[in-house]
Amino acid sequence: MFSIVDGRLSTGMDDVYAILNIAADESLTTIALPILMDKVAENKPKWYMDALTDLEAIKDKIGNDFETLMKHLDSVDTTYEVKALLWEG
Repeated sequence: MFSIVDGRLSTGMDDVYAILNIAADESLTTIALPILMDKVAENKPKWYMDALTDLEAIKDKIGNDFETLMKHLDSVDTTYEVKALLWEG
């Protein structure tokens, strides 16, 4: 989820595809990933906003250093229920 919310790749691309395929309710191609990531940020679904709020709170406490964030995120078990986006166009 960090990669979707923060934009820095913290996991394998398979994880990014898995999350965005659910959000798009279809199997995405590589070229569609940045487009859908922008749509997710624009539409602000609950799962995205929950993850963003949690991540910002963590950054406020421990900073924005990538390695420090990854160590912290690896030590917690947080799950977000990703749902398909509903939009027109």
